[in-house]
Amino acid sequence: MLCCMWFRQLKPLFVLGAVAIVAAACHDSNDDQLPAPTATDHDGDGFASTASGGTDCDDTDETTHPGAEEACDGHDNDCDGSIDEEVLNTYFADSDGDGFGSSSTTTSACVAPEGYAGTDGDCDDDDPLVHPGAVEQCDGPNGSSGIDNDCDGEIDEDAVDFETFYLDTDGDGFGNDEGLLQACSAPRGYCTNGGDCDDGDPTTYPGALEVCDDADNDCDGATDEGWDFDGDSVPDCVSEERCDGVDNTVDGIVDEGFDADGDGYTPESCDCREDAVPTCGLDCDDAHADAHPGAQETCDGIDNDCDGQIDEADAAGTSRWFEDKDGDGYGDASSEVLACARPDGYSPSSLDCDDQDPAVNPAAEEVCDGIDNDCDGRDEGEDALDATTWYPDADQDTFGDPAGAIQACDDPSSSEVTYVVIGSDCDDQHPETYPGAEEQLDGADNDCDGVADEGIFSRWLSFDGVDDFVQVPPESAPEIGRILTLEAWVRVNGPADQWHASILNKWGDTTQGTAGVSLEFLAGANTFAFFVSSDGTAVSQVAGKVGVEPDTWYHVAGVADGNHLRLYVDGELQGEVPYGGPIHDNGLGILVGGLHPDWTAGSYTLDGDVLEVRISGDARYDQSFTPTLPLDVDGSTVLLLRLDECTGQVVDDSSPYDRDGYLGTLLEDDAQDPAWNCEAE
Repeated sequence: MLCCMWFRQLKPLFVLGAVAIVAAACHDSNDDQLPAPTATDHDGDGFASTASGGTDCDDTDETTHPGAEEACDGHDNDCDGSIDEEVLNTYFADSDGDGFGSSSTTTSACVAPEGYAGTDGDCDDDDPLVHPGAVEQCDGPNGSSGIDNDCDGEIDEDAVDFETFYLDTDGDGFGNDEGLLQACSAPRGYCTNGGDCDDGDPTTYPGALEVCDDADNDCDGATDEGWDFDGDSVPDCVSEERCDGVDNTVDGIVDEGFDADGDGYTPESCDCREDAVPTCGLDCDDAHADAHPGAQETCDGIDNDCDGQIDEADAAGTSRWFEDKDGDGYGDASSEVLACARPDGYSPSSLDCDDQDPAVNPAAEEVCDGIDNDCDGRDEGEDALDATTWYPDADQDTFGDPAGAIQACDDPSSSEVTYVVIGSDCDDQHPETYPGAEEQLDGADNDCDGVADEGIFSRWLSFDGVDDFVQVPPESAPEIGRILTLEAWVRVNGPADQWHASILNKWGDTTQGTAGVSLEFLAGANTFAFFVSSDGTAVSQVAGKVGVEPDTWYHVAGVADGNHLRLYVDGELQGEVPYGGPIHDNGLGILVGGLHPDWTAGSYTLDGDVLEVRISGDARYDQSFTPTLPLDVDGSTVLLLRLDECTGQVVDDSSPYDRDGYLGTLLEDDAQDPAWNCEAE
């Protein structure tokens, strides 16, 4: 065991070589167990592999072990579980591949990925010619400011293609050589030509006309050259102008007095010497300054350019003329000439769409003949004199909508739209509405005459508001149950003296216990109401909205459904109150237009007209509806009086029960019963 302890104290460098010897020496012949595994360091970096119980995470690489320096190589060099930490490089997106990237998009890596660069600062990553250190150039359009090529925040500074410009103070196109600058484009007051020897005189510049004025007019270093006609080295400046092509008087004008129109050209009559300037003797019209060789020919009746022709085709001010073959005053756009005056057979207009037909031109009248007579390019029916007016007929009733009228030569109907030639339909969405249609009770102008529902109310019974009524005797009157509907077509003449005005009722006096059911006009409140009594004395009611108009027909209906009382006017619910009790059957008859004689407070008769009344044994309406006229007879009808018979004292009951009513008055001395009114038989 001592030898085994000694073995554990061996240095790591000696462990491998001594393993076998030590193991043998330490082997206990009396011990059949194998020795414990020994840690290994294959790469010799002083750290055993993790597989043998050590801490070296890569025992094949001597540069990889705990405490090693982390390198940017995709390996965990220091065996801390992280790869390339704190050693990654930052790279910048380089879209244009110029080696400089934009700091707006970055990535971290050991080496630059494709499309990235290690240097940022690119101010235009879409242009490979723009990046830090690039050559600055003049690259603005038409000399304007260009691009910051080198990304230093300045544009066109020290551009390699700068031009030289000269300060031109006098504006003669030549500048002072001392006032030069380098720039991409000429600043205001600068030009591209130098060499001006007097930049304060616009008549002095290289190439200017030398005059006899003791100055170097053409900036060639010599003064008054060409003015020494006699060879004595002294300029021959004279006081009198001569016809010799020379400014003899040094006043800036050559041969003045010999050029009458002052255009710089002398007429042929001017006697010039042989060496006179070429302008001498070439003016073909010395009475007009705009007539001389080289002048612009214009439309003025003069040979401006002295070429022997007047107002030729290239003259300024010519007009375009178009050949008019059919003589209708309009020409063909494909046959054009330029001339000062209108040539024969030509027109100033090019709008003729058929120059073979004098009846076809922009001034012609369009007709339905399959030809574009007026050359407007539109369908001929839109403006043809004989076009037909067509109207869309959406409801297929053969009458069209006047608002959709179109002009066309032929029927424009299609699978989507039908057109007709009559356009007087006042409602093209309803086939029952058209001129001549039968008027219906629907609030619409069915026959398109401007009046709705006319003729519907033409026969009725009028009540005077004093004592008139129609009575179904008690022995014929229907019994009243808890579920019923009272309804009538009624018109009131205006507020009455009494508060109540009965329309249809079976009602007595609450003080006598004979109240039952009543449909009334409350004149004082200007509204309709429905009254019900459960025991002949107690009263429940539901009233309508205020605002009954006189001389207006209304359909009024009171409904008791066993749970509620409801009132409808023209099919619209006016009000609803809870009511679940019975309706008192008082044994009285049915009255139209008045209350029963035992009502002690007065008669309360109606001042107005009634057309029809109906009593039903069920709750006929539970929501808004459209009233009908005439009222129908069905299985729930227990009484229907149509007050339009126009004669006699009896009103027939249209129900199967023959409960006829009788005209009468409340006053014995009043012989005037309700009056029949028939506007049309």
